[in-house]
Amino acid sequence: KLLLLSLRTIVCHVPFVAFVLFWQIYATEVIHIETKYLAFFLLVFMVLLMLGNYAVSIFTRKISNLGTSIAGIIISILGFVLLFVLPSFPGFVMGAGLIEFGFGVEQSATSTWMCDCIESETKRSTNSKILIIYHFFLCYNIRISEILRCHTCILFKRPCDKS
Repeated sequence: KLLLLSLRTIVCHVPFVAFVLFWQIYATEVIHIETKYLAFFLLVFMVLLMLGNYAVSIFTRKISNLGTSIAGIIISILGFVLLFVLPSFPGFVMGAGLIEFGFGVEQSATSTWMCDCIESETKRSTNSKILIIYHFFLCYNIRISEILRCHTCILFKRPCDKS
């Protein structure tokens, strides 16, 4: 069970971190949104993440916490598909909105059913192990993002800031 929970944590957090690191590049380079509007989109994404957290209380009245978590993952996957299939402004708004809302649902719902799956005496050590694994992959994602940022600059024939 603990291995499954650890894998779930990695599989669900890696796409979230990747999205957080790359949506600005996607918005400015692919969709051609001016950088002065990125703060507005960040605000909208934060509100959608919060609404996803709130929606868990509504969803769990009708389906289980695990089912709600799976629904959040499906919503996020649908958002990624929209971003991939529709590289346009409406596609970006709908896709990124679904991703953020889905991640909000998944993260809130998972914290409730995950605590029920772990025995109380192993919760502390398990949470520590999960955090160590998560932070390892977070550092790994940051390094990958630096590499991809440079490749994105090369792809769009822009100078790459190697800071």
